[in-house]
Amino acid sequence: DLIDGGDGIDSISYKLSTASISFSKNIDGKLVINDSSSLPDTLSNIERIFFTDKGYALDIDGNGGIAAKAIIATFGVDSISAYMSAALSVVDTGTSLNKLCDLVVDLGLIENTIGSTDITAFVTKVYTNVISRTPTSFESAILTGYYDKGTHTRADLLKLAANSSQVESQIIENSVDLIGVAGSADGEILALQYDIGLG
Repeated sequence: DLIDGGDGIDSISYKLSTASISFSKNIDGKLVINDSSSLPDTLSNIERIFFTDKGYALDIDGNGGIAAKAIIATFGVDSISAYMSAALSVVDTGTSLNKLCDLVVDLGLIENTIGSTDITAFVTKVYTNVISRTPTSFESAILTGYYDKGTHTRADLLKLAANSSQVESQIIENSVDLIGVAGSADGEILALQYDIGLG
């Protein structure tokens, strides 16, 4: 079958586990899903693929990427799989990255994770998520100074982090290549893999 989602956010669900399928790409560069029991499906303009055990967001330059940026800045790259389904449910309804960062701060998600409302602890958590190391005392002083002087809010600092090139690199590095080498960005079909949970 040729399945074209057209405009908007489109998804397709299979009552199969990822262990029973394989991915390939046709001559037109479209993603093809193969299994042993039926003819292959060729997908076009599909942003979400669901199997019984995993989901894939193919729009890493769209809503999938927006969700991943917020997750990385808030919780760290290792949390993409756990939080992607929830983040996509918000982003796919039209919530921008900036609004998603505002929501994270309004709900106190970072403070709940670190068990503190201290701005230095907040900055350390976000900085570590993005740069993969704790900030030096100088770096921390600069960032907390923005907050202390009132030039940046917590949400502003989170937005700066989420929009950074370091986060963009982490998205590519932690994407799966459905038909190539994982995370290589070798021109094949990249997707973000995540737990589908109860959703």
